[in-house]
Amino acid sequence: MGNDKKITILSIDDEASIRESFAAHLEDDGYHTLIAEDGSVGLEIFQRDHPDLVLVDLRMKEVDGLDVLEKVVKESPETPIIVVSGTGNIRDAIYALRLGAWNYLLKPIEDMSILTHAVESALERARLLNESREHQRHLEEAVAEKTRELRLSNEELQQEIRERKKLQEQLVQAQKMESIGTLAGGIAHDFNNILTSIVGFAYLAKMNSPKGSAGIDFLDRVAEAANRATDLVKQILTFSRMDNQELLPIMVWPTVKEAMKLLRASIPTTIEIRQNIAPTGNVMADPTQVYQIVMNLCTNAYHSMQETGGVLEVDLQEVIIDADFASMHVNLKPGLYASLSIRDTGQGIDPTIIDRIFDPYFTTKEKGKGTGLGLSVVHGIVRRYGGTITVASELTKGTRFIIYLPVVKDEAKPAEKTAESLIRGNETVLVVDDEKSMVIINREMLESLGYKVISCLDSRDALKMFRERHDKIDLVLTDMTMPGMTGLTLAREIVKIRHDIPVILVTGFSEGLNDEVIKKAGVRELLMKPYTPDKLSQIIRNILDESHGGQSPNNSDES
Repeated sequence: MGNDKKITILSIDDEASIRESFAAHLEDDGYHTLIAEDGSVGLEIFQRDHPDLVLVDLRMKEVDGLDVLEKVVKESPETPIIVVSGTGNIRDAIYALRLGAWNYLLKPIEDMSILTHAVESALERARLLNESREHQRHLEEAVAEKTRELRLSNEELQQEIRERKKLQEQLVQAQKMESIGTLAGGIAHDFNNILTSIVGFAYLAKMNSPKGSAGIDFLDRVAEAANRATDLVKQILTFSRMDNQELLPIMVWPTVKEAMKLLRASIPTTIEIRQNIAPTGNVMADPTQVYQIVMNLCTNAYHSMQETGGVLEVDLQEVIIDADFASMHVNLKPGLYASLSIRDTGQGIDPTIIDRIFDPYFTTKEKGKGTGLGLSVVHGIVRRYGGTITVASELTKGTRFIIYLPVVKDEAKPAEKTAESLIRGNETVLVVDDEKSMVIINREMLESLGYKVISCLDSRDALKMFRERHDKIDLVLTDMTMPGMTGLTLAREIVKIRHDIPVILVTGFSEGLNDEVIKKAGVRELLMKPYTPDKLSQIIRNILDESHGGQSPNNSDES
């Protein structure tokens, strides 16, 4: 791919409008395009014209996108191939990426800049890989020549080759993480919809349960579990996109004890659990991530003793790190630390691989039983906290991990459980969401608080209804991701009809939605899924009160 000729892109799709729109957009971007109406024709063009990049639809008659993908990867593995599909199936995406696809895009692509970005990223990656291959080839020739001339320098040259190989592995891992980040966004959106349904229906069930009923306690536990799941979704996004999370001074021992309660209930009695969990000073951390660390390391320990049984020891105490010990660990400084030790009497770790256990995707578990991400996640979290993790292991005797987290002087701020405040109203709210369950939940919750609700499952129908009844509607509550018209576009159109209408935009994944974009569209508030009934009622009431000039005719309902 030189600078003296246009880059050629082949678009294979059995829908004429799609392949032609792709071609027109890419031509505008300065590329030369070829189009094919099916997989068979596409492969003929590929073998004849050798394009620089291929866009292929996943589902086509006779020769489908997966067949094209396999053949292109086999014939020309260095050619970038991007799968474009309208199925929205995560399994299809993962299977395509495993076959060798460089990226996976969902149709319809409303914003063609997404296509431009995907194409540019793939071409840049291909260029870098080609340069890397060329560089490696020249490097190996130089190494061979130097080896022949100066045998005494052989060790240094071999070390350089090993470092180059490690850099290439890191590049591949970075590309995998980028793909996971893309998939994680979609998973987060769908999963947060499910969690919102769980939280909403639990609230409705609780509201309709007799006071003092044992079921109320169970429903509270459902809500707590949903909140835990919400935090885990945030952790997936944090890890996949390497986001920075706000850290607060927390007490570690309550979180460790909570994790051990769950572990005792889930680990068989063939494994004895011994605990010595003492209160320590506060550390700058996130409770969910601390919980994740304990669960991950203890689960690994359980797996190592699953067949034979054994002892799992968990120890938390405060220790003083001196200068000598700190000098042996890059991330440590002398001072006071919380030391979390997790030891098992399992199989142990092979000394030939122990240096690799924190590498992303490295796993010793059978296929399908491990991702190779667990210990790398733990390692990344601990380092972000300014701590370190050590490991000692002996085959057939067991393994011990010790985590050191620096103690801070700040006082911990434990979350206080407060009663939910459900604020009532009597205005008319237009609820828009393509998920029927979400419409039912929002309608039932708002009607229980006295609001009149108009609901729509289609954003285009909602726009038509607003045109006809805009003077009867006091607020619009709309989902972001919907077919035909997004919530952001709907907000823009609604505000054009009536500039003072309050709009709340609801989403399970907020990437790309910053304050500037939201305000420009006329949105008053961005509400993240999953949300609790009290949060929804408070946001709606606050916005409506602002619209009424601070006058609220409604009462608060404590539950």
